Amino acid sequence: CLYCLSCFCFTSGNRFNLSASDDLYQSLRRCFSNDIFLPSLANKFCRLGYQLLSRYGSWLHSGLQSRKDAGLHATSTAADSGSLTTTPQKTKPGKVDAGSDGNRWLKVDLIRVLNDLDKLSAKVDTELKEDFGRAFSDLCNNKGDGESVGDKAFRVLQEGVDAVRSQESEVVKELLAGDVIGKCADFLKHVRGITATYRMTNRPLPSRPSHYVSSILKPLGELQVASLSPTLRAELTQWIVERITEKYDETATELLKTVQQTESSLKRLKQRQTQSGGSLGSGSAPGSADAHSDADKICMQLFLDVQEFGRQLSKLGIDVRQEEHGTKYRKLWSTVAPPDKQDEVDLT
Repeated sequence: CLYCLSCFCFTSGNRFNLSASDDLYQSLRRCFSNDIFLPSLANKFCRLGYQLLSRYGSWLHSGLQSRKDAGLHATSTAADSGSLTTTPQKTKPGKVDAGSDGNRWLKVDLIRVLNDLDKLSAKVDTELKEDFGRAFSDLCNNKGDGESVGDKAFRVLQEGVDAVRSQESEVVKELLAGDVIGKCADFLKHVRGITATYRMTNRPLPSRPSHYVSSILKPLGELQVASLSPTLRAELTQWIVERITEKYDETATELLKTVQQTESSLKRLKQRQTQSGGSLGSGSAPGSADAHSDADKICMQLFLDVQEFGRQLSKLGIDVRQEEHGTKYRKLWSTVAPPDKQDEVDLT
């Protein structure tokens, strides 16, 4: 059961996190070891190896899918009850221990699965490949037919491992990313508050980013220090960042559309007031000498925030100026940047 992954974890750095992963790999190696493998039954041993991998993949998929289907219910239940598979640490009165957070515990489990899949693929490509070469060496003849059979047998197994890794990694990434994206998106709610900050408040033109911007990627920062392999960490980070940036762009677009509609309404109202002999300010609060309208201030604040968001991405090692990694950010930049800054992303 993948809800109790901690029960299957090893402390040795040379082994897998899950006993099922370790059992699978050791069984595959035994199938093609010199003291067990029989060339005359090569097809039977290959079939056994494929069956072992298939059953491992089915077990893993079933557990991950169950957790995915349970979704927030399993997380909230663990968090509310405070029951984990490990003994919770004592905390001071009035404080919540981050280590006792059920959601964080599930995240650690999922990372272990990712690391196992990564390690399994690497070991198959190296150690098990050597085992295959030795096992099928006796089947080789002068024409090399035996060697090609061994290569084909290994390629089928390798493709199976890659398929399991690809399929289940996507499920794990969705589970991990869904939690992180949700936390990051919560901070984007502050974007809508920019309007209330500058609408008819007589505030000066902003010159610094909002405080919430530095917190948008904090959940992602927690993932950076987790026990992910460098490759998986980079893939997952890029995947999450793209979706957060898309959400930021959607939020900014909605805000600018609302601001434009409000400004248009105020201008029409001002015109009617002027024609009837009244007066209505559309830019700043009454008595303000500021030449910038409320819309100018809102747009400037939004731009400064997006600029700071780019700096935060850079701290995570993501170069928003590169075509490969910065496509989503450049779209966000073009949404909020003033006309004279549209051509080039400038984070200075």
